Amino acid sequence: MSFIFPLLVAAIAVFVGKKITDNLLSEESLRNTGFLIFQPDKYQGARKRNQYFEGWYYKFVSPTISFHSGSKNNSSSQLSMAVVPGIFYGKSKNSNESHAFIFVTLNGERQHYYRFSLDEFS
Repeated sequence: MSFIFPLLVAAIAVFVGKKITDNLLSEESLRNTGFLIFQPDKYQGARKRNQYFEGWYYKFVSPTISFHSGSKNNSSSQLSMAVVPGIFYGKSKNSNESHAFIFVTLNGERQHYYRFSLDEFS
């Protein structure tokens, strides 16, 4: 009989804890309150003014492409491209080094860096 009470209390605690976790502490509830700051799909630097970098990495890989020639030297390869749009603030938001950018690399071999003014970042 003495072990029933602690088991009952534990069961109630688990039930209440699950309700709190499922309802009050769910990701959706936290996002609605503004307490959950980490949202990687959204721009985090709105309040930043200096020495700040933020970028988003996207990688695209093609299916394997086979090249057939008349000889026995058939080959296959994949094409890949990585794109990183981002923003960089230098020592101050208005410094010459502050800019938005798009970085592109093709097959990890060729890189292209496109620089834009901060006004073009949205």
